[in-house]
Amino acid sequence: MTDAGADAVVVTAPFYTRTHPAEIARHYRLVAAASSVPVVAYDLPASVHTKLPADLVLELAAEGVLAGLKDSSGDLGGFRRVVTGARVHPDISGFSVLTGSEVVVDSALAMGADGAVPGLANVDPLGYVRLDALCRGGDWERARAEQERLCVLFGLVGVGIRGGWG
Repeated sequence: MTDAGADAVVVTAPFYTRTHPAEIARHYRLVAAASSVPVVAYDLPASVHTKLPADLVLELAAEGVLAGLKDSSGDLGGFRRVVTGARVHPDISGFSVLTGSEVVVDSALAMGADGAVPGLANVDPLGYVRLDALCRGGDWERARAEQERLCVLFGLVGVGIRGGWG
């Protein structure tokens, strides 16, 4: 990967089986030890079937194992624990917290996220650039309206799928 120019790797918890937090921690430590670039944890419970615990993410960040987190879980409470924990933990610096959830970017930025990496930004990149600028500019009313517009667009992804957005 680094030969192709990768500046970091994004790594999920192990797939195919439910894992204990100790196994997840070992997994990330082994990947980081073998990686010549920073490791970003990818919290993707819909595919991995395991939610990364906030305390585990913060522990690995404090050890320098993780350089960041992309959280696509949609769990704003857990996301907030990582954002605030990373901000106040004395051994954590330079740790980047990103949301991958298309429908809560405004909320994530309001609570202190460093940014967003939503898949829908491939469909409407200008919408997410606009949303980011509105949030960073403190125009929360217009940011909410833009986020709601993007939520409607995201709803098209789930058309015909039970339990989709909208």
